[in-house]
Amino acid sequence: MKYVLFKVKKDKLQAWKDWCKTLSTEFKKESLETLKEENLLFEGCLVFPVGNDSYVIGYTLENNDGVKPTNLDRDLNKKHLEKRKECLEFISRGESEYFMNLKQ
Repeated sequence: MKYVLFKVKKDKLQAWKDWCKTLSTEFKKESLETLKEENLLFEGCLVFPVGNDSYVIGYTLENNDGVKPTNLDRDLNKKHLEKRKECLEFISRGESEYFMNLKQ
């Protein structure tokens, strides 16, 4: 699993939440197609309020044969990167110390 920590830019929390909702509803079919293209099993994000700020943890799990590059010819991928730049400030990449799963 891969994790990325972002700080939400000032006054951009609702814009980010709206984009997340749009990805998982209006663009769900195309979003799932991009996961296949990138060889990902899943992708998501968590939002955490900390004091007066909010933070996002983005996470992905890739298939066993590795992740493939994002297709920047796809409009949805371009829009996702634009929204990320507009709303989020990169902080750090994280490492998974453990991940348990009952499915084999």
